[in-house]
Amino acid sequence: MQTLVRDVEKLWNGKKASFEQRIAGWVNDVNKNKAKTEEARKRFHQWDPLRVYTSVSRIKNAPAYFSLRFFGQEVAVIQANGKQAVQLSIEPKHVNWTERDFDKNFRSKFNAGKIPWDSARAKRFRELFKAIKNPTPHSREHLVETEIINSMKKFPSKSGISNIQPVFFADCPLQVPLPIKGSSGVPEESRGGNMDILARRGKGGRNARLSVWELKKPGMPNAALIKAIKQSIIYASTLRMVLRSQSGPEWYKLFGFNGRLPKNLKIEAVLTIAHKDKDEFEQAKKTLSPWTPLCMGNDSILPHVAYYNDATYKVQQIIPIN
Repeated sequence: MQTLVRDVEKLWNGKKASFEQRIAGWVNDVNKNKAKTEEARKRFHQWDPLRVYTSVSRIKNAPAYFSLRFFGQEVAVIQANGKQAVQLSIEPKHVNWTERDFDKNFRSKFNAGKIPWDSARAKRFRELFKAIKNPTPHSREHLVETEIINSMKKFPSKSGISNIQPVFFADCPLQVPLPIKGSSGVPEESRGGNMDILARRGKGGRNARLSVWELKKPGMPNAALIKAIKQSIIYASTLRMVLRSQSGPEWYKLFGFNGRLPKNLKIEAVLTIAHKDKDEFEQAKKTLSPWTPLCMGNDSILPHVAYYNDATYKVQQIIPIN
């Protein structure tokens, strides 16, 4: 695993100038649009079970636009531009996705177009999703993500992941891109795919550490788990490189920390899998031994595994990999 960390460093250093320019541009654009995004978010209420998300890309390019999701699947976009009325924007892709996953007759009720967020028709849109029982989004990872973020935000002390909060921006879960991806199990340049969940874990500001969660659906075979373990470490290692870049202090502040970057960063790489996949994971883990501390200069990457309930998707346990 230490070799994998070195591969991330090698790729980063080979493209350091372009990577640093790209991530500095991202965080500068977010800071520039911070007030506009926060003001836009205050203009509308989030109605359960729908959830409002934003991302670095959206803040950068369209700060008054928000992703509206139902169990992780985007079903519309909320537009809160300036003094204009807040709009619910349903695009053709949203109609297709909603018919595929949640309501096969959705097209007969709502067409693509814009609806005032405070209108009776928008209320009927929200009620439609509230009435859906046992939703089945196209991606099982979306169910996992929704339940984990809800657990982190609402009931941290009652779940298997106490003392943890997702990174939020303008009261929305913030999706953060990285210039390196790891989906193949090998570090490769990325054009900006997002981490699944970025959170802060630990008591108190100084004791809190960043926690990168990579989510996987139930039923992962051994080979896929080996790749997933590597993927989580690649993302956490890349995040460390971001934080040690010239724009690192700005990113650290964006992630909710008020103090200076510590001299010794500790970042968790959390692979999140179904409890029924525990035995497969143990076999996969053995092929990647030994599990020595993963060091990057004075910093450390801390591999963990989190198990969620196969039926409820609630996290039951998070433990270090060793």
